[in-house]
Amino acid sequence: MSGLRTAGVVRVDVLTVPVAGLGPLPEHLLGPAERARADRFRRTEDRRLSVVASLLVRAVAGRALGVPPGEVEVVRRCPGCGGPHGAPFVQGAPLLSVSHCAGLVVVAACDLPVGVDAEPADRTGMAAVAGLLLAPGEPVPDDAGLLRTWVRKEAVLKATGRGLTVPLTEVRVTAPGERAAVVHHGPDPGLAVALADVDLPGGVGAVAVLTAAALDVRTGDGTALVLGAGTMVPFTS
Repeated sequence: MSGLRTAGVVRVDVLTVPVAGLGPLPEHLLGPAERARADRFRRTEDRRLSVVASLLVRAVAGRALGVPPGEVEVVRRCPGCGGPHGAPFVQGAPLLSVSHCAGLVVVAACDLPVGVDAEPADRTGMAAVAGLLLAPGEPVPDDAGLLRTWVRKEAVLKATGRGLTVPLTEVRVTAPGERAAVVHHGPDPGLAVALADVDLPGGVGAVAVLTAAALDVRTGDGTALVLGAGTMVPFTS
């Protein structure tokens, strides 16, 4: 699992769960706050994504701590306003970040602050948000390139804990066709942030970690963990 650092390399585990066709979910494992968060979604699909995300967080943390998912105490507290939202935190477990899109839940785990973001690979119309995404002087790529740039920048801001309280235009990343890296982080130019693209089933993803080291990103399918089987598809690099 995550938390391994060797020879200047930081490992990040990225687990995915396609929600379609999962069948009944063990919602009894969730706490009141997790149920309330899920119930705020009007669409059944969105509620199901929220439930699966909460279950995967519990499963990953429980596996690291050696306790059943139902016994994991998950805390969410916004670093900005102090409200009961933001990245999930479990004492003693790897740091976690969550994203979901178009029927896919993604959870990243690392022993350093981590952020993950995912968007549907077939998303179009990205030119409409180019002004919110690109800093003056940044080249304007096609939809696929804008989408890649979006997930890279959001992953960086999630890793810092600031989220979208910082405009995406204040972060510069490498061009979509280049290896993922942070060129400039406006709010804190000296901050070390490692960035990597992540291949996702049906999605475009990126993961960021607050470190100057290289990232060893391992991906795996967490479906069995969510359903309570206690196993998962082995990680691949």
